Amino acid sequence: MKHVLLLTLGVMLSSVPLTSQQSNNPWYVDFTTSGTQLIVVCKSAVSQLDAHLSNDVETGTHQEAYNTGYCTGLIAGTASSMNSNDGVDLSHASLDQLVRVVQKYLGDPPEKLDRPASWLIQQAIKGAFPIASSQR
Repeated sequence: MKHVLLLTLGVMLSSVPLTSQQSNNPWYVDFTTSGTQLIVVCKSAVSQLDAHLSNDVETGTHQEAYNTGYCTGLIAGTASSMNSNDGVDLSHASLDQLVRVVQKYLGDPPEKLDRPASWLIQQAIKGAFPIASSQR
């Protein structure tokens, strides 16, 4: 029993430095999508939305299709995790609206683009779809 406790304690202590080093690891930092990356991929999504609305033949590269899917997926995933506790009402918001709201938010002002993409998406949605005061 004593050996099991010592082994468990050793594993726990050896993982502490690994966790603290993780935040300084360039791979870990680069793995997180930033606003700078999000604004690029969402530009493709907005272009595809515009083409669809004007009934243009939707043509594009595989990269544009990937970017569109990445943008809409990230926004849809973040939005689906939000609710009235976050101060938002998304009951009448479409994915097209959300993509446009986020892209507009990313464009002004650009100083915030170094923030994580999920945080920026949440801020854009909170600003555009607040709960009406009568619903609170």
